Amino acid sequence: MCHRTRFGDKTFIAEEGAIVIGPANIPHTYKNAEPGRLDSVDIHLTDEWIQYDLPREGEKLSAPGLEE
Repeated sequence: MCHRTRFGDKTFIAEEGAIVIGPANIPHTYKNAEPGRLDSVDIHLTDEWIQYDLPREGEKLSAPGLEE
């Protein structure tokens, strides 16, 4: 299994068993790049977790204060 990961404007494929470390405060996404189930363990080193779901293609950003 592998998944497609994006940090800002950079996209790459993470193969099974890969460890992905991303920079703080950069919007990021990940998506299963193959059919079937994707299992992941996500660790965020912060006391507070704030999540805004990024819009899918054709959608607009709906997070308060982040409108374009």
